Amino acid sequence: MSPTGVTFIIPDRYEYIGPRLVGGQGYVYVYIDTFLKRKVAIKEMRYPEDANSLREELAKISEIRSRHVVELYDLFEAKRSARIALVEEYVPGQTLEALATSQEALSQAQVIKILWQIACGITDIHSHGIIHRDIKPQNMKLDAEGIIKILDFGLSSNISPEAETTAARGT
Repeated sequence: MSPTGVTFIIPDRYEYIGPRLVGGQGYVYVYIDTFLKRKVAIKEMRYPEDANSLREELAKISEIRSRHVVELYDLFEAKRSARIALVEEYVPGQTLEALATSQEALSQAQVIKILWQIACGITDIHSHGIIHRDIKPQNMKLDAEGIIKILDFGLSSNISPEAETTAARGT
């Protein structure tokens, strides 16, 4: 069963368990993958004008295997409604933004550990020829084990010699 408002058909292997969250580019739904017995996040977003470059980028992103980068498992396209859905690793925990605005101050050692993990994740992303272009506290989560995951590749791009690197993107 899919929640109200979903504009694409979700395969039967995914069972909606909620909640529906608002992401930077659309809605994020929490499902159970009944085949692999794991929680996944299904992110619905607008279909881009250049669908071919998106497919190429998603293929590269799906190859990233990093402890500090959310894993992309699959995608669904709904061309009639001009939407795409990404099936990603579900990452429980709080964003770095929420952590930074909480009452609890972080120790110097905690900050160093977090920054090291972010650097490792960015290095792993770059090693696959991708620039994230929207690294910010809202796009990173800290799980219960203290592991940082970089999320939301919505503004990423491929690294190429011809790429313009002076464009301001993100926030």
